[in-house]
Amino acid sequence: MKGKIIIAGICRTIRPFEYFRLNENQVDSFIGSFTKDNADSNYLKIERLFPGLAVEDDFREKYEVIYKTRNIEGHKAFYAIKTKDTIYHDASFGPNHFLFSALIFENGKVYIAPSFYLKDLHRLKFADFKFVIPEKLSKRDTIRVVDKRKETILHNFRFDDLIIGGKKYKHCLLIDLLIKWPDTTYHSKVWLHNKFGVLKWIRDTGRTDIRLL
Repeated sequence: MKGKIIIAGICRTIRPFEYFRLNENQVDSFIGSFTKDNADSNYLKIERLFPGLAVEDDFREKYEVIYKTRNIEGHKAFYAIKTKDTIYHDASFGPNHFLFSALIFENGKVYIAPSFYLKDLHRLKFADFKFVIPEKLSKRDTIRVVDKRKETILHNFRFDDLIIGGKKYKHCLLIDLLIKWPDTTYHSKVWLHNKFGVLKWIRDTGRTDIRLL
C-alpha cells in the first residue's frame, strides 16, 4: 500500500515534509558524543584530527546550528551552519545535517542538492536539486542521494517513540541510512520530529548527536 505503514492493523500515512522542513534563522542546540573504543579505527582517526574535543575517554561537543537560506533562481534553499561559523566567508555546512546538502521545501516535497561549503551554494542552480523526497512514502521506499563517489540511501521509513532526558517524543520518523563509498559501506540512523525536526542522529562514524530542548 503506497505511502502507508500498517502497524497492528492500523494504516499510517508517511508524509515526510513536516519532519524534514527547516525554519529560517532558527537556532538548534546539540550535544555530539561517543565513547572511546581503542578498537574503533574511525574514532581514533577523529580523535587525532580533533584532540581538543576529547575529554578523558569520551568525545563530547556542544554546538549550535542555525538554518540560513539563499535565493536560488527564485527558490529558497536552506542550509545548516554552526553559529560560530557564520562569520566566515567559506565555512563548511554539510556535516551539520544528515543529508550533507542544501534543501528546498516546496509543494510538500523536499529537493536536495549535495553541498559541503558555502562556495558550493554560489554555484548551485535549481536544476542541481535533482534528488527529491516525495509527498508520501512507504516503509519499502528508498531515496538515493549521490554526491560524486558517495551515495546515501535513505530507507526503512517508520515511526518510533524516542526518549531524551526522560521525556518521550512520540511518533518520530526513524530513518535508516546507508552511506556507500566505492570500497566500503557505513550505517547511520536519524530520528525526526514533526515539530522539532532532528532529535537524534547516529552518524556513520558512530558519533551520536542529540538535540537539547
